[in-house]
Amino acid sequence: MTTDSHSLQCATEPALLTTLDMNTATAEELRCLNMPFKFKTTWIGEMHGIATYFDVQFTKCFKLEQFTTAPGAAKTHWSQMLFFFDKEMRIAKVGEQSQLHSAISYSIT
Repeated sequence: MTTDSHSLQCATEPALLTTLDMNTATAEELRCLNMPFKFKTTWIGEMHGIATYFDVQFTKCFKLEQFTTAPGAAKTHWSQMLFFFDKEMRIAKVGEQSQLHSAISYSIT
């Protein structure tokens, strides 16, 4: 995302970070999620951070229920999470492949 003279814009194509099956995931697997983040740029400029969102499918219900917190989707009580960089990332050309690495730890009790 960028916050320059333009309104907020997506500077990359959506990228899948991880898939979790909450029916089989263990607390140990969820304690530290290591997610290499690969993305493809869609325009030239400066990127000041990333926005994350999630999609949910409740597949064990009588009727499949699903929703997303993706930008442009119907609003829910959940929202996107913004992670701002210490220093902006310059995007030099459209279609450029880039990668960030994120290690997220949670305390599960």
